[in-house]
Amino acid sequence: MAVAGLLTKQHTGTVTLNRHHEEGAFEESEDGFGCGCDITLHTAKEKYTFYRGDCAWSIVKDSEGRDLGGGSTVYDAHETLSVSLKTAHPQQFADSTLRIIADDQHEPADFTGGLRSVPTGGS
Repeated sequence: MAVAGLLTKQHTGTVTLNRHHEEGAFEESEDGFGCGCDITLHTAKEKYTFYRGDCAWSIVKDSEGRDLGGGSTVYDAHETLSVSLKTAHPQQFADSTLRIIADDQHEPADFTGGLRSVPTGGS
């Protein structure tokens, strides 16, 4: 919630916190996937989703998702935030997220970072 609040103030596009459980209903687990909540950020060109999964904080780009039907989408590319601590300060997450999005918004000739393809093992 704190990261969503900071991104709302610092990102020029729309920011939405997507809660997938009732407040206080989630119990911390050791599986590394967090609670399932995520944050969507819209720019003029793209929609991004910030989330915790597989012991890492990551961002995916909506346009790179493949619809599997039934409301499921799989992503073959994501960017893992340089912030690896599960309990890092919310501003660190906001800064890293905004930096990745800014890098990704550059034209291909000026590409200096952005999202990268990672093997997912799926088809």
